[in-house]
Amino acid sequence: ESRNILHRDVRPSNLMVTNEGIVKVIDFGFGKKVLESVDFDKSISLNWWCELPAEFGDKLYSHATEVYFVGKLFEKIVRENSIISFKHAALVEGMTKRLQDDRIDSFASVREAALTNTAASVTFTDYEKSTYQSFSRGLVSVVSKIVSDAKYFDVDEFSVRLRNVYNSVMLESQVPSNAAVVKCFVNGGYYYSKKSLMSVHVIEEFLMLLDDSGKEKRNIIEANIYAKLDAVERYKSRPVPDFSSFDDDIPF
Repeated sequence: ESRNILHRDVRPSNLMVTNEGIVKVIDFGFGKKVLESVDFDKSISLNWWCELPAEFGDKLYSHATEVYFVGKLFEKIVRENSIISFKHAALVEGMTKRLQDDRIDSFASVREAALTNTAASVTFTDYEKSTYQSFSRGLVSVVSKIVSDAKYFDVDEFSVRLRNVYNSVMLESQVPSNAAVVKCFVNGGYYYSKKSLMSVHVIEEFLMLLDDSGKEKRNIIEANIYAKLDAVERYKSRPVPDFSSFDDDIPF
């Protein structure tokens, strides 16, 4: 989803799990790159292993459709293994609504809901909270608008990207351009401010927090950052800019 790719053949035989418990999606033979709304056409017909979602009647297949099939996979696992108590049961129910308008429509939303459900068992020290808050405030303060179809990089990817930025500016007190930091997180167009530059020290401490955090903590940090970015104003498409009118916000 974050790379605008539809798999279009989500079924048990196309999922594998490593000895370390990492899920791998295989067989992209029916995969499709989508960039525009007109690209969300089913265009394939398969013998599906479960009840089909309602949008198939309109020959549509989007990321919300893939959410449906992944939800159906979890539903199948729970049923066939007679799992009585599953803490994400309500989430799976929201993923498997036949009508797309009733369904959770993106994996980003699924991930956020799952992490919210997990967060109660994870604690952060006051120092960790302060470190996160200093960085997230700085990040959100320099982003003024984000294109509506932008995606976010996951925590493993944005930590590598941010580390590369830090290595290139570690001898400075501030980053030369806020865009270098924002593009570590936002995969798409955005407007950023050059009025105040982000602190290199704040970035350094945030990277140390990520390095010292386990998977669950890192996932919660990711979810919280993107919840903040979700509140930033959206625009439908990149307008043709008149650069003479810009005092502060610059399009990227």
